[in-house]
Amino acid sequence: MRYVCLGILAALILGCTEAKEQNIVGSWQLQDLAGDNGTINVQASENPAFISFEADNNFHGNAGCNNFFGSYEINAKALKINHNVGMTRMMCAGESMNVEDTLIKLLLSDTKKVEIKGNHLILQEGSIKAVFAKH
Repeated sequence: MRYVCLGILAALILGCTEAKEQNIVGSWQLQDLAGDNGTINVQASENPAFISFEADNNFHGNAGCNNFFGSYEINAKALKINHNVGMTRMMCAGESMNVEDTLIKLLLSDTKKVEIKGNHLILQEGSIKAVFAKH
């Protein structure tokens, strides 16, 4: 009986861990962005910036001007974007490019902190912080 209880407890713990890591799966729209020079107006972008994480560890999105895609790895506290990221290369108006440059710099940093609070995804590395809402 003790072994059955231990088995059930282990399954529950492993199940909860995996569910926590999978919470990132879905589409997230950028709400707030801060960079080296303070807050950036994300509403001024030509396109709404977003990122969609798939269960197969691929992602795609728009950084305010250009589309991007690639693959990722995640654990309970950190998100790593693999360096095989692809991106379109259009030129956009100033504020769109500012949003894009800051967001891409954050995504391409080696490992960024990841936190999910309710319907919000928070990515941060150094002075750059992005807050996304589940879309």
